Amino acid sequence: MDWVTGLVPGSKENFNSCLIIADRFSKSMNCLPCHKEETAMDTSLLFLNNIISTCGVPKITISDRDPKFTSEFWTNLYDILGTKLEFSTAYHPQTDGLAERMLQKIEEILGEFCAYGTEYKDHEGDTHDWVTLLLAVQLAYNTSQHSTTEKDTCTGRERVESPIACGSLEEKSSDHPPHSQRFPGNVQEGL
Repeated sequence: MDWVTGLVPGSKENFNSCLIIADRFSKSMNCLPCHKEETAMDTSLLFLNNIISTCGVPKITISDRDPKFTSEFWTNLYDILGTKLEFSTAYHPQTDGLAERMLQKIEEILGEFCAYGTEYKDHEGDTHDWVTLLLAVQLAYNTSQHSTTEKDTCTGRERVESPIACGSLEEKSSDHPPHSQRFPGNVQEGL
């Protein structure tokens, strides 16, 4: 687990950070929009509502030494859940290399959206910012081919890439408006 911070506030909730949670087994990730100012309790609720409720209780969690993860609340929660909490060593990000690589990639993509104030308009003219696009970025990353996961780890079937997965998109003519045709390419380009 780690954070992407310093993002331009997005959505009605003015999210300015993103919690990245990597799964070492499947090489997939979850991107959860949040506020930099959130407490350990807020962060644990994000984790409970978005990860534990859908994926189950992890056996091990690796994180940096952010006070939100080292608090008495988190250590007690992990003790109750039976989860081992491990910390990466300061100035040694290789301890949690998968999360660090994911974090760098997501920082690049979200940085692009934020740096240029990138917003997309849908076919109804509604504007969408990085928060709205976060699930599409997550989908693109999670459906991309990884060298160690040739099959879908949830079903054991052949991995089916989405049209916006890294390296799978070709420009196609369509009856869709130009901005919606460009969106998958823009996400893929960021990846």
